[in-house]
Amino acid sequence: MSENNITVIKGRDTDLPVSLKIPEDPFMNLYDNGVIAPPYDLEKLVRLPEYSNILSQCVEAMVTNIDGFGFTLEPVGNADPENDGTPVKEAEDERKSILHFFEFCNQEMPYSQLRRRVRRDLEVLGNGYWEIIRDGKGDIAWIEHIEGLNA
Repeated sequence: MSENNITVIKGRDTDLPVSLKIPEDPFMNLYDNGVIAPPYDLEKLVRLPEYSNILSQCVEAMVTNIDGFGFTLEPVGNADPENDGTPVKEAEDERKSILHFFEFCNQEMPYSQLRRRVRRDLEVLGNGYWEIIRDGKGDIAWIEHIEGLNA
């Protein structure tokens, strides 16, 4: 069905225009051969915020309020009781090492932006993904956001 040059898909729940940005589901032919189909149509879920200004505002509020303010690290159980409860040197060194990692965990965007992107996927699609890349020693060297759908 076409209205004003917009193609509409008839669905179970609602009729939504077809997005030209989203490719066809690459797993569609595998669902009958052992691949478990998602409980909801991800293509419809990713389009809903495009056509609902209320939903998109709610998603952005969740992104901002949950992952938009950064993070802090607090030592647990490594306080020096003889020195007013301040962290021991090893705990402080570890905290600095962790902060350094998160400062450079992705060369293209800050860690806060990675968190915001995966939060948006979580709120829209119900799932979100990171690829954890390790160096030759097996240590985590890089974090990359994997888009749920190319939306």
